Amino acid sequence: MANFIVLRESPDWATFDLEQTRPFLRSHNLDEDLVIAFARIWDATFRLDYCTVRACLKALTMEMVHAVRGATLLTFEAFDPGAVTAGDRIVFQDDDDWPSPLLFETLDLSPHADGYRWGSLRIGLDFDVTARGAGILSQRPISPFVYTNNYAVDGAALNRLGVDAFFDHGPANGAFGSAGFVVADRTEYLSCAVKHPCSTVAIKAALSDPNFLRDPAGFIAPLIKGLDDAQPSGPAAWTAAPVAALRDILHAL
Repeated sequence: MANFIVLRESPDWATFDLEQTRPFLRSHNLDEDLVIAFARIWDATFRLDYCTVRACLKALTMEMVHAVRGATLLTFEAFDPGAVTAGDRIVFQDDDDWPSPLLFETLDLSPHADGYRWGSLRIGLDFDVTARGAGILSQRPISPFVYTNNYAVDGAALNRLGVDAFFDHGPANGAFGSAGFVVADRTEYLSCAVKHPCSTVAIKAALSDPNFLRDPAGFIAPLIKGLDDAQPSGPAAWTAAPVAALRDILHAL
């Protein structure tokens, strides 16, 4: 039995050409100019440019991934779906989100299943501009919903349904809810979705918000203040170190 953490699109941000964001955005039915337009404003405002921030966030994620006990890290390009077998567990995640170091050790406590779900933490502002003010670090309710990085699939199920059924959380929701698909749920919070200011969801909200266009630094100030005040505890205690590191990155802006 092997445990794999597979990164979705994960470029070398230090040398990345933002023109390459266009195909990704088109594939998700988003404006292909979204990231380039945002980066132009970001780079004119802050000392750390957009790609540097993304490189720092990826480095933080790599620290978290390498701390996961019993896990093998792969890029999607290096991942061979045909090589996994029954009993292998595969987690797909973005290069700016965090897994708990006890992820697979906790899943070991579950009965064998086609798929595994666990509690999902979320860090960042609520970028719905009509509903600002949610907590900086929140515990999403335990539910059947599959978020961006709170699920794993067994190798046999992946081979049966295909990697496209699990690579992104949208199709994974369908697979997890399909007839005969056996799911083992955990109540522990074993991953954290990091909705930082340079994430796609934040970029989309920022460019539609006149407050960001007028004052980009002021737009993210509540996030920095929230990180300054954050004291992760209980199910989120394992995020204390990366929260501090994220705070340091944003203070360096």
